[in-house]
Amino acid sequence: MKKRLLAMLLAIVLLGTSVGVTSLFTGSGLGGNGTQGASASADADEGGGDSAGAVSSRLGTELPDGIKKVTDKDESADTKKDSVLDENNALTVPYDIAYPEAFESEDCLYSGEQIMVKFDKSFRGKLTGAMKKAGMTGLEKIMDMDSGSWYIVSVTGDVKEVMAKVRALKNVKLAEYDYLVESTGTIIDSSTVAEAVQSNGSWRDQWYLRSGNLQLGWDLLRTKGICPGGDSSVTVAVIDTGVDYTHEDLRSNIWVNPREIPGNNFDDDGNGYTDDVYGVDLIAGGGSGMDDQGHGTHVAGIIAAANNNIGIVGLAYNVKIMPIKAGMASGYFHQSKIAQAILYAYENGADVINMSFGGNASSIAVQDALETAYTRCILVAAAGNDGLANGEPGAATYPAALSYVMGVMSVDEFGVESDFTNYDSVAYNSVEYEVYAPGSQILSTIPGNRYATWSGTSMAAPYVSAMAALLRSYYTDTSTYTTRFIYGQIAATGSRNAICVKHGAGHNIPKIVDIYNALTKLPRPEVTATDVLVFDDESLSDKNNGDGVIDAGETVALAFTLRNRWGMAKDATVSLDALSQGGISDPYIEFIRSTINYGEVGTYTTQDCGIIRENGVIAGVDAANSLLIKVADDCPNDYIANINIAVTCKNGLDEKDSEEYISGARTEITVRRGVLLPRIFNQDATLTKENYYILPNGSLIPEDVTVTVEAGTQIQFWTDDPNDAYAQEGVSFFRVNGSLICQGSEEERIRLFPSDLMSQYCVQLKGDGIISLSYTDVVNPYLDISYADNCTFTQNYRNTDFGIRYLNNSGLSESIVNAKVNANRIEKCVFYGLNGIVDSNCNGCAFVDSAIYFYCAHGLSDTYTNCLFYGNNNSFGQDIYSASRFVCAKGLLGKWESPNVIFIKQDPNTGDTYIALDMGILMYYNRFNMPLEIYKRFANYLGGDFATISTAEEMDFVKKNLVVFDGGTYLGENYDGMMYAWQADVPGGIAYYAPRRDQYYDKPIYKDTDPCISQPRASIILRIPNTEPGVELETNELTEEYIKKAWETFRDAGKDAIFYGNAIINRIASDKAEDWIQIQGVSTDKYTTENIGYNYWGTEGLSDKVKKEIIEKQIFDFDDYQELSDLITDPVLETAPEEVWPVVRTAEVLNAEGQPVSTVGNEKVTFRVTFNRDMDTDIPLRVRFGSSYPYADYEIEGKWEDARTWSGTSTLATLISNGNQYWSIDNGRSAEGHLKLYKDWGRFTFKIDTTAALAMNMQAEATDSSIKLTWFQDDFETLAGYNVYRADYEDGQYNRINTTLIPADVKEFIDTNIVPGEKYYYNFTVVKTDLSESEPSGKVSIRAKDTVEPGIYHDLVFNAFAGNKIIVKAYVWDNLQVSSVELFYRVTGADSWKTVPMTASSDRYSAIIPGSDVTTAGLEYYIRAFDGTNYSYCGTDESPFAVQVQETVDSRSMGDVNLDGQINVLDALMVLQAINDRLNLTAEQFARADLNGNGQLEAVEVLTILQYANGTIGSVLL
Repeated sequence: MKKRLLAMLLAIVLLGTSVGVTSLFTGSGLGGNGTQGASASADADEGGGDSAGAVSSRLGTELPDGIKKVTDKDESADTKKDSVLDENNALTVPYDIAYPEAFESEDCLYSGEQIMVKFDKSFRGKLTGAMKKAGMTGLEKIMDMDSGSWYIVSVTGDVKEVMAKVRALKNVKLAEYDYLVESTGTIIDSSTVAEAVQSNGSWRDQWYLRSGNLQLGWDLLRTKGICPGGDSSVTVAVIDTGVDYTHEDLRSNIWVNPREIPGNNFDDDGNGYTDDVYGVDLIAGGGSGMDDQGHGTHVAGIIAAANNNIGIVGLAYNVKIMPIKAGMASGYFHQSKIAQAILYAYENGADVINMSFGGNASSIAVQDALETAYTRCILVAAAGNDGLANGEPGAATYPAALSYVMGVMSVDEFGVESDFTNYDSVAYNSVEYEVYAPGSQILSTIPGNRYATWSGTSMAAPYVSAMAALLRSYYTDTSTYTTRFIYGQIAATGSRNAICVKHGAGHNIPKIVDIYNALTKLPRPEVTATDVLVFDDESLSDKNNGDGVIDAGETVALAFTLRNRWGMAKDATVSLDALSQGGISDPYIEFIRSTINYGEVGTYTTQDCGIIRENGVIAGVDAANSLLIKVADDCPNDYIANINIAVTCKNGLDEKDSEEYISGARTEITVRRGVLLPRIFNQDATLTKENYYILPNGSLIPEDVTVTVEAGTQIQFWTDDPNDAYAQEGVSFFRVNGSLICQGSEEERIRLFPSDLMSQYCVQLKGDGIISLSYTDVVNPYLDISYADNCTFTQNYRNTDFGIRYLNNSGLSESIVNAKVNANRIEKCVFYGLNGIVDSNCNGCAFVDSAIYFYCAHGLSDTYTNCLFYGNNNSFGQDIYSASRFVCAKGLLGKWESPNVIFIKQDPNTGDTYIALDMGILMYYNRFNMPLEIYKRFANYLGGDFATISTAEEMDFVKKNLVVFDGGTYLGENYDGMMYAWQADVPGGIAYYAPRRDQYYDKPIYKDTDPCISQPRASIILRIPNTEPGVELETNELTEEYIKKAWETFRDAGKDAIFYGNAIINRIASDKAEDWIQIQGVSTDKYTTENIGYNYWGTEGLSDKVKKEIIEKQIFDFDDYQELSDLITDPVLETAPEEVWPVVRTAEVLNAEGQPVSTVGNEKVTFRVTFNRDMDTDIPLRVRFGSSYPYADYEIEGKWEDARTWSGTSTLATLISNGNQYWSIDNGRSAEGHLKLYKDWGRFTFKIDTTAALAMNMQAEATDSSIKLTWFQDDFETLAGYNVYRADYEDGQYNRINTTLIPADVKEFIDTNIVPGEKYYYNFTVVKTDLSESEPSGKVSIRAKDTVEPGIYHDLVFNAFAGNKIIVKAYVWDNLQVSSVELFYRVTGADSWKTVPMTASSDRYSAIIPGSDVTTAGLEYYIRAFDGTNYSYCGTDESPFAVQVQETVDSRSMGDVNLDGQINVLDALMVLQAINDRLNLTAEQFARADLNGNGQLEAVEVLTILQYANGTIGSVLL
């Protein structure tokens, strides 16, 4: 069925869970009604939780390229509230608009037949023609408000289409779907329960009567002349599935509508509901609120079951219950019914409203109803049973999460947070659950005069509602003691915190409610400073700029809000300091005004301090009432100063209270120091190294404006976001429509980088203009640029992407992106540790330790020549690309046709020859049908290059002579040459220049934005110097025929390939093959081949067979996937080309004869390294090796033999262990260009196989906190000292543990860096006088002394019956092992102890005290555990646990477990629940159930009781 027919509603789940029906009802045994009760219980299974309301999703449209959706960061409740939630966590827009993805999920249920609409005040309550046309068929008013009226609107047709039309109506203020929600469904601090209620037969099983200091609370009310169960004038509305108002334990406490006459089928009180005598049935539209599910009756019994000598007793057993049936028998609620129910309760005088339901979707109509009721009603709601934190996306349960509703979580009888309960993430945020209350194993009423034990926050909420009713009975003046006052008494007076086991201790853990404290403790102030704002208004100092960001030298004002969460405060004083944890003042912070007394802060109020508001809007700062701080002029950039805030106050309600109440807080101020770049450059500008530039927001470089960045300049992108109340977050980028020219140098590089405070954000350059980077280092690049040379591109965090902010339909948004470098041409640049996309023509670049997808986005112009691809695998990059991958674009790999020659002209002044070649159609981004790199390579092949304009004379020659078809010349943006473009069908043609660099052109002559230039053709002009051509053919005359033949030889040599002359270097010795960079073929539907020859694959020195296998592993083509082209790698370059970045060709170990060897022993050897190009021999090479990363255990001393060869010698006796060793080579630079040698590690390997160890021995001894090592050796008479090595497992790596050399006369070492009980392995070496080391001694192993005692957790035994065995159980654990656990016991007063070993089942131990030792004299016992070294105790012989022993249960009572005078199936059910740990029996119940007297409950007892109940046997005694 369709979704709307599935539920027609957002699942508000019955937040209660049943754990079994207990036989505490009167009448016959479990029959038809019992079955019905069990079924009702199952509808609210524990942990079932809220089924509706999905994970919320930020509004937005399609993200920019490369952006991935943020889930965890953007979707938190505090982030979300900025756009769709107010400070109370209430929705400001309808749920389907706020959370569109959650709304569209299958979990979101809503009615297809009706919606809820809020009309403006002008609406008269009648359907208009426009409304009917929109699909509205009926109206039912819910409530009137100052801002308008809410109606339930019946609709016809597709509800989504109707909703869109309704929202467009002019008098509709809000319209939302009618969602469905479901019902949700502490501590023993008193050993007795008031005698006045002990006549209720099942009071002993209501453990929660002994929690929350309820008994003391009852006693207090009694002494004040108030009924302990509350005043009968107090009414608690139970909005639920109804209440069985005929139940024997409830009927005397059911609210009766005094204005309604029963049974006359007439709406006597005119409230719209007929015969709503005992509450109302909103599902039926009238009548009393009878329960047909069970949940509401259970809730009502917890609150107000009567003290009538029957069944149970409620906490507030004298107040009235107002049954309001808003939930269906299925447990689902319409939001519209919830809103009606809240208003019914409010309008009929309810003092407390209990809401044991909830869902993830919040309704504005329900919010409006709650805000109306809040004026007079105490609002209590269940937190939900999903085990989720309210700060998780989509996890908050409504209405409990609203700040003006008391959200209740659950604990069990031991004060442990129930495993099913939802819980609170952060204290005092807008999404808040306030308190814990008993909610596990709660016995209460269910329909049909029955009782059941259920668990859930549905059971915890009525505990708090009952508490609120008792408080309202005591604090009767509602004008003085408001709803907020009652909230404070409930939330602020708890005596202890819940114990968190399942959910971890990292979340907020509020108090468990304490009824007595709430009645007796006077309110005390709880004042904190919140919402700190920092103002840098220009009125504060002439150095201030008023931009909301703190700059060095500014004077700033701190303004904030004082929030009082309880009693009246007086003399509220706020003080500031900037002391560190060590008490040292911050040197850059001076306080001009550090203390202000703000006087009184009212109960449950907030007070602005230093904030100026206009109609509630923050308009500025009141300097006279603000705390003032002066920031030093020399404060560093991005400096974070901690400002400590102390708030002190006194009790304004109690003059006798002399205590000073103190709260502390801390805020940070971030200082910026630098020159701010403007939002727009209106004229040419030059940025110099004398200034430190900061780009806090986007900056525009318009057309015809050039910004030049000189060498050594630093530009910081991003800064700390402004502190103004309404300041927008910054978005840092350059948009270049003119020119941005960064011209660094080798000695003084330019740096573009994000602020240290925003180090995870990108550096973004974009626009339609010219962006040229030379000798520029860019961190976190997200670039669309024209050209780059000698640059470095890297990112701050290798394994993560970085943030970007952008504008979409919902405003400013934030996501994450991979790195991106998109350029027309890149030369001699380094990409290091980068994770992302590169799309460019790259020549002479190095890609190192990156995970890059080489993306040919623009088809036919991306080339990669003379590049180094080194170690690009997923050990440094992850997410969308596991390893770097070059994916070829179709048709890119050579076989180009010879270009047409347009003209050949010679300059008579220079003798240089100019050749114009037709490039075909000019495609977008100035891309052509053959890569420009191929033309450039061809020009070099001919002995020339692209033509350039370097002199005025050459410019004049070009203008006069190189014009074709009446067009003009075009200088390529990224090439040292000219491109010529024209539009043939335009009269006179269109000519334009587009400069690549400023040294070629001052300004463009014509713009390529002319609409006539839609798809012009283009040519490239080559210049061949006045020398002999470089290609030897039959004739060297530069003719058209010569050029075509030269092209054929050029192409046949494979030099027209786009992937050419590169060095692909994978760590073939250490990395898995699947982590290597791969070259991937072209996707095709037929078999094709592509040429990727003339590349070096790092296979030098390998056999042909191994070489082929290694290369095959580095390509992904037809052989791997038959829909890819077949890549032809021949011919393979045997050495790395000299043009690429420095590459280690070979790394070899040579023996004494100078021969390369793969395995060496205890001998002197030579290490030799060779390179592909000349290196700078003035820079010492660093050569190291080791057995595991970073392969730097040992360093080899050596020197340069020549510019391409380095060697060093070492004796391998220094090694500690045998096995494979890997080289690590770095610290070199090329002689030409000073190109860095990137560390070559894990690529070359050799093996160590040394002789046996020398005759040396070692001993070890474990002490309490260390291991003492001693040794002996007589092999070396002269030595420098010793080294000691340790391994953590037998075959593990040995590491040296002495930080300095142990002197020769010392033969012991104390190892203190140990873990108790762990086993270690040691050896030592002799360090000889030449500082070489001997072979290691034989190893010695020892286990550190175990100093950790066993742990014991024990369920105490309080009561027993004489003659019955007692089972004592405990959990025992240890870091190593538990050797034994013993139980010591004796009769109370005896001199000696008896010992019984406790037997183990996993980590649970048990022992039996024989019934013969269980007498009315009582027992004492304790437990001792032993782990082989340490003893631990639970109790001691001096302080044992005491057991009170009562007279033996009368044999005639055996089997009557529930003490109802009968033995039937219900007794058997209780025993079965106890066996399965689903029910805790009292001592008397246990004794009656233990039919064979063996001290434990077994299946035989269940079977015996059932047999007796069925008449099969005549006695239950075994």
